[in-house]
Amino acid sequence: MTTRNVFARLRFCLLAVMFAVLAAPASAATILVREEFGFGFIPGQQWTLEEDGPAATYDLTGFAPGGLFELRYANDFFFMTALFDNAVADAGSLPFGIDVYPGGVTPMPPDSFCDIVRPCYNGLGFTPWFNFPMLAGEFISIAVPPVGAVSEPGSVALLAAALVLLGWTTAASRRRPLTRSG
Repeated sequence: MTTRNVFARLRFCLLAVMFAVLAAPASAATILVREEFGFGFIPGQQWTLEEDGPAATYDLTGFAPGGLFELRYANDFFFMTALFDNAVADAGSLPFGIDVYPGGVTPMPPDSFCDIVRPCYNGLGFTPWFNFPMLAGEFISIAVPPVGAVSEPGSVALLAAALVLLGWTTAASRRRPLTRSG
């Protein structure tokens, strides 16, 4: 096997590894869960949850008896689980709820200026208080999509290197002299 063939195979293997790394979808490492009040979605408490990490506790016992909830991010879903039977959903109040955002973004809540401001809303889902789970063990969930569509600097650099290697491989194959038989 000639040196040229060894380098050609090495370039091909390196290119295949680079594209395989880029093709793998990643899941979000964290999400931001934020309590929001009123029609202006004024921020309240907030929690950063790691995927398959420890849960946070959302305490509304001062608002309604038994209003204690577990907030968890697991298996690409956000879960809000009632720890006790409660009456939070039935309690009369000003509007509030829980909004879930992808990690690493500046939250843009769904407000009345959506016709003017772009981007309008970058959350994954808003759950108003009247949809909170009421029975112990009952839960709501919101899907957290993979972040494969979000470019990271390392991914962009790897893609650029793969494209340069592809160009180099193509140029090297065109430089080979054609031999004519005959």
